[in-house]
Amino acid sequence: MEFATIFDMDGVLVDTHRIVWAAQDNLLGPYGITFTPEDIKYYSTKSLGENIEEWNKKFNLSLNEEEYHQSYIKEQSRLLKEEGPDSDLVRLLEELEDYGVPKGIGTSSGRRRARKILRCAGLRRYFQLL
Repeated sequence: MEFATIFDMDGVLVDTHRIVWAAQDNLLGPYGITFTPEDIKYYSTKSLGENIEEWNKKFNLSLNEEEYHQSYIKEQSRLLKEEGPDSDLVRLLEELEDYGVPKGIGTSSGRRRARKILRCAGLRRYFQLL
């Protein structure tokens, strides 16, 4: 019997939710801003632009959306690279390669974001078509 594997990217291959909010904490921490789990749940339903607009009002900031976005992406990339891939996951991916099992990814992220996340997390080489 032949089969293939499909991995969800966000939450299975990479804990992106945690990385996203660690990046926010690192960028906003110097302003004395920290987020509770309830805050994270609330802000996770909004776009970054909406959040920045709200944070500017709520915390009396003057964050520029484009500049913040660039810093935010850079910080996420740094955190992903610093953390590296889960060793058990890598072992599984290598075993699947050894047996010639095709691997795919399911994600609501765009291809560009998916490629970048996988590259920064050290997992890009395990997935040929992205």
